[in-house]
Amino acid sequence: MTQMKAIIPLLLAVALSSCLLCPASAQDVEAAHWGGKPGKPHNPPQNCQPEAPFNAKTFDWASVYTAYPVNNVVGTGILLNTVDLFTCSAPYALCAYANCTIVEGTNPPVAECGCQVSSATLGRGALSIGTTPTILDKNLQTATAQRCGSSIGLTYSICTNPPNQAPFCPLMRRNRCGKASMYGGVFDVISTFNTSTWPSGITSPQGGSGPGFKYCTKGCATNCFAAACHLKTAWNGMPATCYCPVYCQPGFIMSSNSTGYECEGQSVNGKLAYIQNGT
Repeated sequence: MTQMKAIIPLLLAVALSSCLLCPASAQDVEAAHWGGKPGKPHNPPQNCQPEAPFNAKTFDWASVYTAYPVNNVVGTGILLNTVDLFTCSAPYALCAYANCTIVEGTNPPVAECGCQVSSATLGRGALSIGTTPTILDKNLQTATAQRCGSSIGLTYSICTNPPNQAPFCPLMRRNRCGKASMYGGVFDVISTFNTSTWPSGITSPQGGSGPGFKYCTKGCATNCFAAACHLKTAWNGMPATCYCPVYCQPGFIMSSNSTGYECEGQSVNGKLAYIQNGT
């Protein structure tokens, strides 16, 4: 356990340290062509189909998350999040340390997570990072692996500089009606990652001076990378709702600043109800 705790910060440092992920103020972030307002109702352009009501309980998640579970070997991705990296320039949602509520009766199991979006994440030039092994669409995962190859850290990946070389990236882009191409054009944005786009003071949205890490040897968490998201206010007031697959396996990291969110999650009437996004 001591060795694991020592290696986790090193792995995270390797994965996240890069001039490609500079602070948002230093990025040439272009305003979104159309993005609505985070957490507000959409006002799409003319000639766009009216948006049908979305029900997370009845949606066929197995048809879009075809690579689930993506992390059979190392829990929710401690090691997978440091290998086979790529970068994209497209709108995204950020779910690091998001708080989530279980959606009952789905297959695979998913949770609604309150995630962050802002002008820094919704611009067409918003820069984010992804990892091939955690892509949730099996065909897209295979295509990205074939294009980008294998790597450890950003330095050696052919799909990190310049960005948008991975087949994953074009599918993140939003059309004139505000929909990302991935997952059939049903969702507004896709969840990826950038350490620099959490607004000051809410790095850990559940409170605290975060982020602080806690290693869980057992329990349940979501892994929100590549999750489908809507730009609607989440159950806990965050500006985006992302639908993240749930993993109950050993070996994941969560924020140590989340009061009440333990590795095992929170149960209501004997059923798991609330968990946090993990790594």
